[in-house]
Amino acid sequence: MRENYRYSYLKERYYHEDIGSYYSYAIKINNYVKQSISILPDISPDEEVVKKIVRICNEIQLEPEYIDEVFEQFV
Repeated sequence: MRENYRYSYLKERYYHEDIGSYYSYAIKINNYVKQSISILPDISPDEEVVKKIVRICNEIQLEPEYIDEVFEQFV
């Protein structure tokens, strides 16, 4: 049986010693029973880019192990 996945994004605060505090977006992946599978931190500070990635992943029901290939298309 194929699992259904739900991708969403979160705005989170991060810290880097060279630039201090900043906000960026993470992607959260849940399976069909709404159990969190993974959170991919600090994807991009650009909300629109992260929204597009999430929309595409949800539309095609991307298997989580292929998410790196989607990132490559936007970077």
